[in-house]
Amino acid sequence: MFSSDIKKNIFANGQSILRSIVEHYETRGIDFEESNHMFMSLIANVAEGKVEGSFDEDEGITKWTLTDSYRKLLEEQRDSLKNVVRGPW
Repeated sequence: MFSSDIKKNIFANGQSILRSIVEHYETRGIDFEESNHMFMSLIANVAEGKVEGSFDEDEGITKWTLTDSYRKLLEEQRDSLKNVVRGPW
């Protein structure tokens, strides 16, 4: 039914996903279409193995970062792209 990679990525980030759902609800992001679209895009990136979550105990929120493998892929592709405006901005 599900790709084993998708299932693995979702299960590996299960607690972060659940915390983010609660955060999304409590901050009323659920009431806004654009916010829901961004949230679901985040979950899609988790499923694709591009992003992983961690809980910041000090701030009490879930933080998301690129996975090492996806960051490496982007860095490899960066130099071949000619229409990229280099940062920082």
